[in-house]
Amino acid sequence: MAQRDAVRFRATVHYDGSAFAGWQVQPERRTAQGAIEERLSSLFDRPVRVIAAGRTDAGVHAVGQEIVFDAPVTWNAADLRRAVNALPPDDVWVETIRRAAPDFHPRYSATGRRYEYYIGTADSSRSPVRAGRIWRPDHEIDARALREGGRLILGEGSFEAFSKTGQPERGTRCTVEKAEWVRSPLGDLRLTIVADRFLHHMVRYLVATMVDVATGRRDWRDLRALLAATGGVRPPEPAPAKGLYLTGVRFADGWNRPPGVPGLWPTPDTGGGAGDYIDQSGFPPGSSWASCWPEEVPARGARSPVWRVGLRPRRLWIAVPPSRAWPPMPGIRALSAEEEAPPRRRATLRASRVSKPRQARPLRPSGRLSRTAGGTLRSSRRPTA
Repeated sequence: MAQRDAVRFRATVHYDGSAFAGWQVQPERRTAQGAIEERLSSLFDRPVRVIAAGRTDAGVHAVGQEIVFDAPVTWNAADLRRAVNALPPDDVWVETIRRAAPDFHPRYSATGRRYEYYIGTADSSRSPVRAGRIWRPDHEIDARALREGGRLILGEGSFEAFSKTGQPERGTRCTVEKAEWVRSPLGDLRLTIVADRFLHHMVRYLVATMVDVATGRRDWRDLRALLAATGGVRPPEPAPAKGLYLTGVRFADGWNRPPGVPGLWPTPDTGGGAGDYIDQSGFPPGSSWASCWPEEVPARGARSPVWRVGLRPRRLWIAVPPSRAWPPMPGIRALSAEEEAPPRRRATLRASRVSKPRQARPLRPSGRLSRTAGGTLRSSRRPTA
């Protein structure tokens, strides 16, 4: 497509990785990239090539994959998003589409990528509608040991021992900025890991190794030896792909979307990644969750292909600490009486705060007037206001 006949768009897409052999196009195999390119090619009536911020393995899901493609100049972002989402299959969904600079490249422009891994520990994780979205190990897990493992992998280092295949052209060194295990509002354990780059199967190898340590099947020395690449120690089989999600890509202007996975972790709508959001990962255990009225919970995430667990993020926007002595986090505040009111009453409450007090109107006589003996006028009917 010639440059004068095209305009560049970037999009944030979700896909259910269960039926895909990974992101990248492969001969005679169904992939996420191939499904998206088929949709766009049918709309534009010409071949379309899509470039992504990163490749996901077979079975890995995404709710924050960033892509770029060229479209005919006759298309605008709003119409293009509606048209793309109207086409099958339903295991791919475009959350946002917006114009991009001609030289924008989602892979080379990215400064960080965020993955989340979910482990089911609550009894509800045995439900068949959730079992396909999270991993439930057979042994009891020590959550404190997982958190300690997350601290050990922070920083820059070689993760060759946690990679299935090497990348000779770029090496095996990565910088891990964040590796934090927290318990989700549904009782699951969530690993949020942010790094400048990830090797093939790297997150799944790390999760499997930390779970082995947290269940007592391995010692901390094994994890340290793997990180030091001293040899003699091999990682376990990688954790199942079904529990892994690509949830965001960071660029110079910030993340393309907030953290969280629809149905597993509440994701307040921010208009496709623009604006502020609440990161609930730092709240202490035992926090309760303040409410947001169901009518105001955005339905944007309801069409995500990973939403099929049947749980909607209702009334889960703000965390309330278990003790008032705990210092409030930045951006967290109590809901006002106006915000707690149902949407139908908000306009009334707002108006009552700004309206002037009602003034009593003077009495006016009605009916037939007569004059008393003292000379004053008297009405035959009672006065009305």
